Amino acid sequence: MNKASITMDINTLLTLGIAPEDYHIALLIYEGKTGALKRYHYITPQTVEAALFRLTEKSLITFKGSLADNLAPNEERLRKFLFPIRHNAFFELFHLYPRVVNAKGKERILRVLGVETAGAQRLKAKYERIIKNDKRKHLIVMKCLEAEIWERKRANNLGFMVELERYIDEQLWEKYLPYIEKVLERKPDTEAFNAPLYGQEEF
Repeated sequence: MNKASITMDINTLLTLGIAPEDYHIALLIYEGKTGALKRYHYITPQTVEAALFRLTEKSLITFKGSLADNLAPNEERLRKFLFPIRHNAFFELFHLYPRVVNAKGKERILRVLGVETAGAQRLKAKYERIIKNDKRKHLIVMKCLEAEIWERKRANNLGFMVELERYIDEQLWEKYLPYIEKVLERKPDTEAFNAPLYGQEEF
């Protein structure tokens, strides 16, 4: 059986006055792990439902009824709740980066599923060594990644992106620095490129 560890910011738990199970359940909801949430609910229904109602009181989710899957997340509020500002850089990169792509009829997996897994945490350490808490550098990386995804979708070759680990190791976002300058000069009217960078105002 595959096991995954979850890293919790104890200071955040204490500051917000929340229980570890609230954090755990909020993370399962945010990452869409409904199967794990249902199993958790089956084992300890009262614990899970109590946590769901507490999360509802904080306007992090909308929850009605007694089933663990009868809820709707407030994704923006959940993101702020789960991930302190200092952790946002890798979180943003991880969730923008495609997980599964299709190349000539074959699926390719580019990254692990959960940001809390050991593999993702290893990549997080690598990325943070490169970024060195530099907000501007991180935003450049994200804009380059947005540009690459946008261009690859337009050219129908998203399936040939590299794995996230190689992307970080080789700092492949630098290939798109000239591209960004050209695109901005043309001032495209596409929402995909002009949309605000996810979460950039809080990093």
